[in-house]
Amino acid sequence: MNKNKKYIYCASVFTLSFFTFSLFFTILPKKQIADITKTTYTLIRSIQKPATIEQLQAILQSYPKPFSIAGARCSQGGQIAALNGTVIDMASLNRIIAFDPAQQEITVEAGATWLDVQKYIDPYDLSIKVMQSYNDFSIGGSLSVNIMGRDIHYGQLIETVKEITILLADSSLIKASKTKNRELFNAAIGGYGFMGIIVNATLSLTHNTKLERKIVTMHTDDYADFFTQYILPDKNAVLHNANLYPNKLQKITSVTWYKTDKPLTITDRLYEYKKTDLKDLFVDQLLRRLSPLKKIRPSLEQEILSKQEVVWRNYEMSNSIQTLEPFTRAISTSILQQYFVPVRNLKLFVDQLRNIVKKYDINLINVSIRYVPQNKESLLTYTPEDSFALVLYINIFNTKRSAKKAEKWTQEIIEKAITLSGTYYLPYQLWGTKEQLLRAYPRFNDFMQLKDKYDPEHVFSNNLFAKYV
Repeated sequence: MNKNKKYIYCASVFTLSFFTFSLFFTILPKKQIADITKTTYTLIRSIQKPATIEQLQAILQSYPKPFSIAGARCSQGGQIAALNGTVIDMASLNRIIAFDPAQQEITVEAGATWLDVQKYIDPYDLSIKVMQSYNDFSIGGSLSVNIMGRDIHYGQLIETVKEITILLADSSLIKASKTKNRELFNAAIGGYGFMGIIVNATLSLTHNTKLERKIVTMHTDDYADFFTQYILPDKNAVLHNANLYPNKLQKITSVTWYKTDKPLTITDRLYEYKKTDLKDLFVDQLLRRLSPLKKIRPSLEQEILSKQEVVWRNYEMSNSIQTLEPFTRAISTSILQQYFVPVRNLKLFVDQLRNIVKKYDINLINVSIRYVPQNKESLLTYTPEDSFALVLYINIFNTKRSAKKAEKWTQEIIEKAITLSGTYYLPYQLWGTKEQLLRAYPRFNDFMQLKDKYDPEHVFSNNLFAKYV
């Protein structure tokens, strides 16, 4: 009898424990998703991968909200996820829907990458107008953050978008453009998935021309005048960026690609990423990360860039983000930040940035500068006037103390940018304050009014939404 009671007792305890265990994992999320830098982890319920719009609609109707949208998952502050939410992975929605070479237009699903588009249009001697320096980002992700490129004739991606189709919170599909549902168009592009899910987009294209690289090295103080006098007015200048060397930030190399009829030095149509030779990668990482070796980097880089190079536009625009990936993120990680300052205030901002880098001993790996002309279409525009974008590539330790310190100096850099009539970019670590966000993006409250109009129950959310709303 005692033995039977013991069995019954054990069985009861086991059943109760199993029930409690099951209930615990029913209530709490079952997965954890990290941003690309491994600095932000978010507990979620599930990741869903629809292959059709119908499957996407079914997910909205049957899975737990809130919903977040993921593409190539290259955001750095957890913008692809919301706590306890469902992540919708758009990678399988990657078809080319329509293509008109004569009109130089293509309609593509949001899960496709820029490389997918490049491979499709290159045989027709066409090229993308605006994309990141790397082609493995998704179209939808690029639209959601309204990226900028290196072509000095086009600024924000929104300028090259003919039309988008967006899936709203009620599972309805709506088309938006500059002439139809324009308020939704201007809110969804650069809207970080707050309004709904961009399922496809029609983009305008340009010619794939031959380009020749030319460089000029100068003191940082001279760069803004040099660019506005010699680069911007030149009709043959196409792609441009400049390298600002840490840690003194006093030397800059201007890199411009010009239209040319000269013979190609590289005949490949598209660049094919291959894992870099370990020795070369190791040397590159040392040159960028160790302060004593950073001193010799400018001369080595200028020697390489000064060699004549004539390539197809598509080749120059087909690099992979994998080339930025560090050996390991176990001890430290590399992060990106981006600040926009009016052309007239570049020197003042660099002076302030230099002081902050020195004050906090920031391990600044690289600073790349791009020109972004004024555009006010997106409600969350980051260039209300002609601006330079400064992309900071930084290495920090994987510790809470290091992250807290980085948050402090990030807020100081943001403050300097805002004081100089500039802004900062939101796809990165969410270290700016809400007060800074509202000053940098004065139409944010108007944006949120549209959010309440198109998504009144806040079905779509992410960590960016959770922090600032």
